[in-house]
Amino acid sequence: MDKENEDMIKFIGQGGNQAINEDHISRLNNTLAESIRRNCPTTTQRFFPNELPVFIVSLIKNKRKMYREYCRNPSINYKRSINQYNKNIQNMIKQYREHTWMKACNKINELKGKTFYQEINKLSKYKQLSNIPILEENGKEYITNEEKAQLFAEHFNKAFEYDNDNQFDKNTETQVNEWYEEFFNNEGRPKDIQPIKIDEGNYYEILSKTKNSSPGIDSIPWMVVKQLCQEIHKHLIKIYEYCYNNQIFPKIWKIGCIKTIKKNNMDPKRVKSYRPITLLPVLGKLFEKIIKGELEEHTQNIIPNFQFGFRNKKSTVHPLTILISNIQNAKINNRKTATLALDINKAFDSVWHRGLLYKLSVIGVPEGLIVLMKNFLEGRKLTVKVGNVTSECFTPKQGTPQGSPLSPPVCTTYIAMIFVRKLSQTIMNICFNMQMIPY
Repeated sequence: MDKENEDMIKFIGQGGNQAINEDHISRLNNTLAESIRRNCPTTTQRFFPNELPVFIVSLIKNKRKMYREYCRNPSINYKRSINQYNKNIQNMIKQYREHTWMKACNKINELKGKTFYQEINKLSKYKQLSNIPILEENGKEYITNEEKAQLFAEHFNKAFEYDNDNQFDKNTETQVNEWYEEFFNNEGRPKDIQPIKIDEGNYYEILSKTKNSSPGIDSIPWMVVKQLCQEIHKHLIKIYEYCYNNQIFPKIWKIGCIKTIKKNNMDPKRVKSYRPITLLPVLGKLFEKIIKGELEEHTQNIIPNFQFGFRNKKSTVHPLTILISNIQNAKINNRKTATLALDINKAFDSVWHRGLLYKLSVIGVPEGLIVLMKNFLEGRKLTVKVGNVTSECFTPKQGTPQGSPLSPPVCTTYIAMIFVRKLSQTIMNICFNMQMIPY
């Protein structure tokens, strides 16, 4: 980390601390990315779900050595010795795995909540390399990674296209478009945004709570950002304050790299069988977390109490508890319970940008923050990566990026007004994707 800190301090000292603008932010981002590429060695991740301890691996190597010796000089007695040696190794492996399993089970007994289920998932499935097979679409085969990446890009781009045959109420659509044109065409009108001064304590708290998720297309990992020296973090705070107060979301932080994950029980040869995960630059995600805190101050009051997903101190346990309680109460009173499940298809991908900005205006979000949200949503670029190959970039016309810290609260706000009216007690509306249940 010393080299990265030296390179960044050198950049700041050579005039990087004078004028903060989009070009400066781009150069700072590239300086850090280049320093990491130059000074941090890359390693290949190993996938061994049941890795054995060193002493057992040493015995296995010795057994193989004995077998090679036997092949050169065959002997019945020596063969028997090898078989007995191998049997002892198998017994040791069995004992080791039993001991490891019992140790893991005892550990789980002491865990609670989310951590408990994370450990269960680790024990119940292996992490495997995601090799995408030959894809088939419209009678054509896509063999190379270049062909696969471009096919995925075209498929995901269609998901972000604006649907002209939508079911929007035409009067509402016209009203939103008229508001949008009037609001954003009047560039000279001052926007009432309250300038922020980021507290260093809050900044470091946000940083410390951030998980070490995968880096974006610039390959800057969270681990490196967390270990940057205090002088560099102070400069990053100045950059975030400048971007927020001037309603700027830098273009370099709006480039996302999509990786695909196969859906369960789906044909691996079909492009529709894969779910996109967007990897975003971590410096941009840190800025999103700052925006998220400011935005939630204005949106929390309109989020229904029965919205449990993507909210602090709430989880999927709450709607399940309410559901079970209602079923039990109905059973005691000899009444029937009806459950209606609602799945919002492509919730993140189908967010209409203009409609979202209009809703933010209706609920009283400051105009400057609306402008910042517009800059966050529009002009994004996405590319699909398969192996070491990336597709051509495309610009989504609607939707919010999956993997973005801002997407869950933004999507929740977008659909909140649908569920503002309290539904009847006799109808339980559960949407497991959004974890919502009225009561």
